[in-house]
Amino acid sequence: MRGIVPKHRAIIQSEKLCAHLAQIARECREEEGLSQNKTAEAGALSCQMIGYVEKQMRTPSIDVYFRMAIGMGRKLSDMIEEAEKRAGIK
Repeated sequence: MRGIVPKHRAIIQSEKLCAHLAQIARECREEEGLSQNKTAEAGALSCQMIGYVEKQMRTPSIDVYFRMAIGMGRKLSDMIEEAEKRAGIK
């Protein structure tokens, strides 16, 4: 089929990584017993942004993930490492 271009491997891996990172962010927040509001407040973000990220309605910048991690008392590097494992990225 001529008009169909397969997704580039990097795009597929990026989409997987982002999906897992959003899931991990939610898991971390819940493990800490934090509401979206408390996480948003601690990370200087809007509650709406936290919800968008967790529902994968937005792909945030590294800055947003960093502030979310800070708000949850986590290290972003640990969250990314776990997301890479789940996505099968070496």
